[in-house]
Formats: sequence, structure tokens, C-alpha cells
Amino acid sequence: MKSTRKGRDRIWRVILRAIFVSVLLVIIASSASSDSPREAIIHPLQNANFASHSDLPCLSTAVEAGDPSTGPSAVLVKMEKGCIYAWHFHTAVEELIVIKGELKVEMFSMPPAILGPGGYAQVPSNEKHQYTCSAKSECVWFVRIDRVFDSKAVQPGK
Repeated sequence: MKSTRKGRDRIWRVILRAIFVSVLLVIIASSASSDSPREAIIHPLQNANFASHSDLPCLSTAVEAGDPSTGPSAVLVKMEKGCIYAWHFHTAVEELIVIKGELKVEMFSMPPAILGPGGYAQVPSNEKHQYTCSAKSECVWFVRIDRVFDSKAVQPGK
């Protein structure tokens, strides 16, 4: 009888230690989440530092917060009239709000839409999509990216 009780006590100690370690790991993981405090930032639009992209000269970006190559970020995008950011996809979720111009947003999963200032779109992870500046002048929009931006072109016919 005594050895059976010792065996049960040992099992309970192992279970309690496993629970303690699990709770500790959850606490550590949640403290490193994206909800951690961020620095205060104010960037007037006229001070945005837009940089052109060699692979698409009619498009330029200004990173306002974060770093798209390493994680979540906030980016201003500017496209010249008629510019097309051809079909592509990425694992990051994009949320965009148009600031200036008329932006045609096309996704495989829904009909195309033309968004003017204040227009909003959310592009899910791995959704094939493209953007066209259909305005009479340039288009500018704000985009929030939830993780590393790993854009890949969609091969024709796929």
C-alpha cells in the first residue's frame, strides 16, 4: 500500500511540474508578443522619405514604423498614374487605406474595386492580388503589414 501511495505522489509531482513549466512558457511567450509597448511616432505626410524600387520604378515606399524585412511594419506607398503592381502574393496580411488618388484593388477571391481616399482593403495571407493607380494623378496609401513582407510574383496562368 505504501509503495502505491509513493508512486501516486511521484506522478502528481511530475504532473504539477509539467503544469508549472507550461504556465511559465505561456507567460514568457505572451510577454514577447506584438502587444508589447511601442515607441511613440509622428510623421507628417509631407516629411515622408519615399524611396523608389528598381524592380518597379513607378512605385516608391516610405517605411513609417517597423521593418518589412524583419517583421510587422507600417508603410506609405506611392504609385505614379497608370502604375501597376502586378499579380503577387505574400504570407503577410495587408490592411490598406487610400490617402490620395484612385486605387484599383484586385484579388482572386473577390471582384475588383476602385478605392478613393479613405477606402479600405484587407488582403489575407497568400491571397493573389494586384494594385493599379487608376487616378488622374498619383496614388498614395497607407499599408499595415502584420509580419515579414515576402512578396512573390504570380506566374502567368497560375
